[in-house]
Amino acid sequence: MSGASSSSTGHLDRRDDAVILQPAATYNGGYADSDAAGIRLRIANGGAGQSGLIGAWADAFIQHCVQKKSISPFQVGWYLGDTTQSLSYLAAGQVDVAVTYNGAAEKQSIDSKAASQIVYGFRDHFLLVGPKSNPANLSETDDILLQFNKIVTVGNADAATPPTTRDTVRFLSRFDKSATNIKESQIFITIGQ
Repeated sequence: MSGASSSSTGHLDRRDDAVILQPAATYNGGYADSDAAGIRLRIANGGAGQSGLIGAWADAFIQHCVQKKSISPFQVGWYLGDTTQSLSYLAAGQVDVAVTYNGAAEKQSIDSKAASQIVYGFRDHFLLVGPKSNPANLSETDDILLQFNKIVTVGNADAATPPTTRDTVRFLSRFDKSATNIKESQIFITIGQ
């Protein structure tokens, strides 16, 4: 069985001055008759939803519940949100689960009683990429902290005296409170920047 994905692109609707969060996708575990039960589990996340992992989890969970627990087919909704948004949706009761990537934010959610528990699900991976010209002269043998230090050092020198024979070193950030943005901020803090 394959799951179905449908719905909107994950947005907010206004009805009678109430804001209603809409799922970016809904999954039914392959059961066409799940519409009657509607969405019974709401999961917020960014990258794992965009890559299809949330959909695969949702479909497997629905199939398990129907086949092993004799529960009638239902739907799972995926709500697009970075770590900060997902935890905010959880705190507001707009979702049931937030799949996030930041231990400090998760601990705050537990401490504030917005979340009841943290369960390790999977490890995400991050890559540092840049131009082929490699103006910061990064080496594959450098660890990530040394690479970020080189980017800062050469970038600061380039800001003071712009280079004329190579590309200027810049670090581009999404600056959007996503898990990736939080991770890069933690690295900059670790190297004292």
